[in-house]
Amino acid sequence: MRGEDKGKRALSLVRYDAYRCINTAGGDLAGAQRTYKQMRDNGYAIFTNNCLTKSIGIFRKYSPALSTAHLPTGYVSSPNYYFYAVLNKARGWERASSY
Repeated sequence: MRGEDKGKRALSLVRYDAYRCINTAGGDLAGAQRTYKQMRDNGYAIFTNNCLTKSIGIFRKYSPALSTAHLPTGYVSSPNYYFYAVLNKARGWERASSY
């Protein structure tokens, strides 16, 4: 991600104040994009089909190496709690960095 954003429009920081990264051996961008398109219009359920659970599904499609040890499920977890608490305990993630 850090290498991909050079020369492109800046990410809006209105909703985000930190980021974190994890290295993956490779990625299936086309698969992640297909998953995004499938999930984009498949509804919303506050605990089981929300922005966090959809993001996890897209990341896992991008890299199957992101198992539950690296990317735990996000059910019944707020996105901020997941980002700051759950991923702190998950394997392989860098600490959160401010923009």
